[in-house]
Amino acid sequence: MHHKQLTGSWLVDNSNPANSTAVGCNNYKNYLKNPMFKFEIVNPGSSGATTVKFTARLQCVGGTSYSMNLSVFPLQNIGGHYVPVASASPKKHGIATSCGGIYSDNTCGVAVYNIELSSKSDDTSDGNGSGNGSGYYCLLPSTFGPNEVSQFSIDVYVSNAKYIRFL
Repeated sequence: MHHKQLTGSWLVDNSNPANSTAVGCNNYKNYLKNPMFKFEIVNPGSSGATTVKFTARLQCVGGTSYSMNLSVFPLQNIGGHYVPVASASPKKHGIATSCGGIYSDNTCGVAVYNIELSSKSDDTSDGNGSGNGSGYYCLLPSTFGPNEVSQFSIDVYVSNAKYIRFL
């Protein structure tokens, strides 16, 4: 397994609230303003799709602990920007979510375990226009409530390092 640690923070910007990333869960209507870590599952020249096993664990850093959740969403390219797929709306939980979508304040963090993610294949849609075959995904960490400020880390484990590229 290949390991990579990502770091980030949930912040409140009182001078420009639109820049705040401590926005809480979807109950507060700004869910997609939480930090996002975009990545691609790549296919290094072979035919067909590449599939990897993927695990990620989210933890607060520095002794702060909030009820939090970690979700994985497929992305689609809209005008040169990769955004979460419309059919994976924030009211749903993406293709994987920690604790079954329930926010938890576990001391050891929350995680998505051993999910399979694929690179772009010839079939770039799952039949309903969601684009799940794109090979682009994002990790979206969130706290339950808004204005919960903390640094966090996400430990990512993937079965083969050559098949993942963070954007």
